[in-house]
Amino acid sequence: QERQGSTYAAGDITYRDGPWAARLSVGALTEPFGPLGSNVATTGPLALSARTGFVTLSAEAPLADGVSAYGDVSAGQTRADGPVLSMRRGYSSAWRLGVTGECRQLRVACSRLTFEMSQPLRMESGAFEARLADQPEHYFDELTFSSRTASATPSGRELDVGLFADQDLGGFGMLRIALQAALQSGHRRDADPVYGLSANWRVRF
Repeated sequence: QERQGSTYAAGDITYRDGPWAARLSVGALTEPFGPLGSNVATTGPLALSARTGFVTLSAEAPLADGVSAYGDVSAGQTRADGPVLSMRRGYSSAWRLGVTGECRQLRVACSRLTFEMSQPLRMESGAFEARLADQPEHYFDELTFSSRTASATPSGRELDVGLFADQDLGGFGMLRIALQAALQSGHRRDADPVYGLSANWRVRF
C-alpha cells in the first residue's frame, strides 16, 4: 500500500475463539520523506529516506457479561540514510489498553462506555549522526571532517487517557462524548497537561 510516497507492506495471523481474539502483525514501512512521518527533502544533502520494520500484537478478552478488555503493543526498528544525516539503532514503541462495556451492565445512561490509556509512538533509543566539516584553527589548514551525534530519544513519555461515552440514536446515527487528557504531551517532560472535551456525531445516509 502506498500513501504520499511511502510504501507499506504487512502480513498478519489472527486467532479467534468466541469473545477471545489475538492478532500478530509483521511488516515494513519505507518512507522517502524521512523517518516515522517526518517530512524531509527527498533530494539534496538533507534527504533522509528511512525504512522501519515493525511487529504488533493485539488482543481482546471478555471480563464479564457485556464488558471486555482490549489492547495492542507495537515495536519497530528504524534505519535512515542520507548524504549528510543518518540514523542507527532507532527503536520505537507504542501501546494501548482499554476496557469497554455496555452501559446497561455498568448502570450508566448511554449505549457503550470505554476507558482507554495509551502511549503514542515514541523513540526508545537511537541517534542521528552527521559527518560535518571541522572548524580549522588556521586559515590554510587542511579541511577535516568528523561525526556529530544527537539523541533521537525524547525527554519524556506521553500518556493519553480517555473516557468515551457512545449513545446510539437509532436512525439518527451515533453520538460520542469524549473526555481526554494528555500528560507529557509530545513526549516532553516539561510539557503541561492537556485536557479536552469533545463531541462527535456520525450518521449514514
